[in-house]
Amino acid sequence: MRGKILRWIGDIVVFLLIASILSLFYTGIKHKNDKNYIPSVFKIKFMTVLSGSMQPNIEVGDLVVIKPVIPKKIRKGDVVTYRLTNDIFITHRVIEVIDDNEEYLFVTKGDANNIEDNEKINSSQLIGKVFLVIPKGGYIVYFLKRPIIFTFLILMLLIMFIGGEKIKLLYFKLKEGGI
Repeated sequence: MRGKILRWIGDIVVFLLIASILSLFYTGIKHKNDKNYIPSVFKIKFMTVLSGSMQPNIEVGDLVVIKPVIPKKIRKGDVVTYRLTNDIFITHRVIEVIDDNEEYLFVTKGDANNIEDNEKINSSQLIGKVFLVIPKGGYIVYFLKRPIIFTFLILMLLIMFIGGEKIKLLYFKLKEGGI
């Protein structure tokens, strides 16, 4: 019984690793073809912080996890990510919410900045609200996206998958006394 459970857990781990690597591969290709693409899983988006405008709360290299939110739910103090231009994304804190007949505008400011951002953000620019910050997580994503590392991970998974089956066969033969 214990062996079946361990085998089952091992199969799940291998499946999750394969799914993660395939997802990473897909997002890499998608991002290469479309610079506006933001990697997401079930509408949850992941972005790496590139500047220190939110220090000390969010550091350069942190991975921010962003969930979609309706503009009406955003409050003063929330940290949001928005699209400034086609390929520039900003993660800053909301310091004021302006409700103009259900058309929402947001005044934002980086925690490390002395002044608010130049432009008010409208609802169409909003990507979502940051609900989790993974310290230095962006460095891990960057490391895993490197072609040599990615190739190595795929080879390791193939070895685990193919080799795992051969190890199981060898184990059962040994158990039966066949070798």
